[in-house]
Amino acid sequence: MSAQLLIRLPEDISQPVYWLVYYQEPLKEDNNNQQRVASGSWLCVNDFISHFADVVTTNGLLSSMNTVILVPSARVTLHSLDVQGRLTPAVRKSLKWRLEEEFSEDVDNLHVALLDHVDHQAHLAAISKSDMNLWQKWITAAGVVSEQWLPDGLTLPFIEGQCSLFELDDVIISRHGQWQAAACDSKWLELFLDGLKQKKEGLKVNHLPPNPTSPLFPLAPQANSSSFNLLQGDWQPASHWKLSFRPWLSTTLAACVLLALMTTNSLMNTFQLEQQAEFNQQQAKDVYSRLFPGERIVKLTSQMQQKLDALQQPENSSDTMLTMLAQITPLLMTFPDVKANSMSFSISPDGKQQSIRIQASARDFQRFNQLRDTFEQSVNGDELTMAIEALERTGNEVTGIVVISGELS
Repeated sequence: MSAQLLIRLPEDISQPVYWLVYYQEPLKEDNNNQQRVASGSWLCVNDFISHFADVVTTNGLLSSMNTVILVPSARVTLHSLDVQGRLTPAVRKSLKWRLEEEFSEDVDNLHVALLDHVDHQAHLAAISKSDMNLWQKWITAAGVVSEQWLPDGLTLPFIEGQCSLFELDDVIISRHGQWQAAACDSKWLELFLDGLKQKKEGLKVNHLPPNPTSPLFPLAPQANSSSFNLLQGDWQPASHWKLSFRPWLSTTLAACVLLALMTTNSLMNTFQLEQQAEFNQQQAKDVYSRLFPGERIVKLTSQMQQKLDALQQPENSSDTMLTMLAQITPLLMTFPDVKANSMSFSISPDGKQQSIRIQASARDFQRFNQLRDTFEQSVNGDELTMAIEALERTGNEVTGIVVISGELS
């Protein structure tokens, strides 16, 4: 017998919290599925926090029972995006930045979860980090352990060409596509449906009838079979190994403190390394400012990673780009009057060649030639080559493109 506990969180702390235990077990005589339900609600979030343990005890629920949290679709926005090729870690990180114009708040304040990726389409859910933190605070205070969160709209039945509607506390929850769900106040339903029908001709509306056993019962089958999860990234559930390790945490910390005390003789070396790190950090900022003039540096590492993510090259491209930059940066620093205005990085279609193109300006043509001559003398020509292209004078300034090329190792 499999059992699942559903808990549907509200938008506001004063609204009810609903719960449903969904059992599914075969009858011996005909092997059909028989569904047995235990359900109820708490008047508000504080009531849920105070009395969740009482419900567990009264209904004989198991602490190990699979618990799924349903969050209100009114607090979740769903998006689809064309993504060619594999979803590498770098591409995953760039997805929310590619949707930046669709969001009503700052991207840094949003948690974006990947729900599915099929046929070059990435389906994403965006939730405010403040909402995620608030919901986590509620269920932690109640003593609930859950490894799966779902938007309630995506647990409604999905039928192609139909819009499924479900009413809960004067809020209409809808699902009008496999990865399309929304919520609106019941008084705005007619206007909401008019908007949907303008986008989807022939759309049929399917009103799910209320269930006398539990308001959540129509959501249970889909919630029981859904494999996607909003708990990703910072909200990724802790592995069972980590949970098992927690009792040993204090002992491990004590051992670390002892080890630190035993290595005090290395403090001077550490101080020197920190000084070197600060020097390297300043050099990195200088390079960034030369490559992207006029851009304010706030968090150098994350800003550089965004630039690399935006290139959307294969997984190793950021490493090769940084390797090339490390080789040519000392040379560029010796020509402060050759100013880099923009930069691009590319890899040839056959994956054998890499190149950096720097659009630069200087006071005359000779400075570009001197830069190339110095490069040829200081850099191994078997590894990298430099070419100067599209030189032209504009007023008192000469502009051109510096192309550094080499084979991928």
